[in-house]
Amino acid sequence: GLSSSAAIVCAAALGILAVYGITLTKGEVSEFTAKAEQYVGVTSGGMDQAISIMGKPGIAQHVEFNPVRASDVALPQGATFVIANSLAVSNKKETATERYNLRVVECRLAAIVVAINLGVPKEEAIKMKTLKELEELIESKYTENVKDGHPNKAYSAVDAILQKEPYSQAEIQGIIGVPLTSLYEGKGNEAALEVLNVIQNYALANRALHVYSEKQRVLDFATACSSATSSLTAESGDALLQTLGGLMDASQASCRDLYNCSCKELDELVAVATSAGAVGARLTGAGWGG
Repeated sequence: GLSSSAAIVCAAALGILAVYGITLTKGEVSEFTAKAEQYVGVTSGGMDQAISIMGKPGIAQHVEFNPVRASDVALPQGATFVIANSLAVSNKKETATERYNLRVVECRLAAIVVAINLGVPKEEAIKMKTLKELEELIESKYTENVKDGHPNKAYSAVDAILQKEPYSQAEIQGIIGVPLTSLYEGKGNEAALEVLNVIQNYALANRALHVYSEKQRVLDFATACSSATSSLTAESGDALLQTLGGLMDASQASCRDLYNCSCKELDELVAVATSAGAVGARLTGAGWGG
């Protein structure tokens, strides 16, 4: 079902905590259940665990990390969200090297390559782990004007700096000055090393562009919903729903074309929903099925 592995981990954790009489905050449970699920070999994030623990009926959650926290996003009255099953099975563990874990590696490599291009010494740049770290760096070091139509400075910087074609391992190593395997020395990096052993080419630009544009769409969605009050007129309410639907459509296009985490069945399901009158449709979760 929907986020089934996270649901199992969270339910098991809550049961064990109850048996032993241990009380933790929802944020703490969200943190450790996300880490626990990574033990099966998928370097997943914590979104599914956070919403499993922090979700409320009829309310969306804007989830943020480090630390995990969530804020309520009131959905417009009259809006209906339909969750459907594509019937395509996505075995995250079995396909992680070519899919989920590869995306995590690509995002880190994108951050390092852009950081070096911005003048960060190589020995410092290779310590970067996330695109969030890079975003903070771009704010201080990227001085070019943000292009029209680009949602934020980070997106604009990545679009200007990274080549659109995939980078080979040799190309990336030439830029960073060390073997890629040296970035993942030590216990707990087995999944990333497996990616490097199997995959030769890395779509750095597309992955980073998806992440930054998706972050902006989340913020835009929450901002749009903040105007959803009881005083909305029928006309303004319809306009709001069209805005939210457009953000969902843009998200699906980005998942499909930049992050490449959709699949034929999900694309067909989105098309069916749209043709049946949905104002917007996108995959949910990690993708590739479900």
